[in-house]
Amino acid sequence: MNLTECLMMVGDQFGSQLVLAENDAQRKIFYANKEFYTATGFSKEQVLGRNCKFLQGEKTNPKIVDKMREAFNQNLASCQDIINYKANGEMFLNRLVMLPIQDTERKIIIGFQNDITHNSLVNPGQTLTSSAENGEIRHILNNQLATLLMKISINHSRGLSVDQTTESLRKTFSSISNFVLHLQDMKNFKDFSYFAS
Repeated sequence: MNLTECLMMVGDQFGSQLVLAENDAQRKIFYANKEFYTATGFSKEQVLGRNCKFLQGEKTNPKIVDKMREAFNQNLASCQDIINYKANGEMFLNRLVMLPIQDTERKIIIGFQNDITHNSLVNPGQTLTSSAENGEIRHILNNQLATLLMKISINHSRGLSVDQTTESLRKTFSSISNFVLHLQDMKNFKDFSYFAS
């Protein structure tokens, strides 16, 4: 089983929204989990083979989109608060995390979507950079990405089962989601261990 298949298995079990996209100029989605479809109201036919731009709309900040594009182009992890739209036209504030990863045959982007619209600590006009240095957040996410890749490599070399590997990845995904959903609570952005599951 290759890395992409493993990530899709994790996505099927993951309790938050997750998408996988090609990390090329078009960045087309080739997988989205059930949580994504349920939360956004879009169908597989409306999602697969498309760039995530279809989630953007009138109130989406183009400066945030530029920051995400810059991260893609530099192959860096990114975490941004962005206004997106559901299939019914309803706006939501999305704390979007994107992790670039290299499979043996392709470059992909792991995208975590977190609807933080009703988080009383979040001001929709505020960006993450005003809560903390985005570089610090990116550093933590890149460390988590390195941990994720190391776990995959170790599990493969030890001959662990697919179930053991997917459980290890699921825990890492949960840790990343926990971190980004609690950014406002953090007193020290360098102390990620406080949020590790």
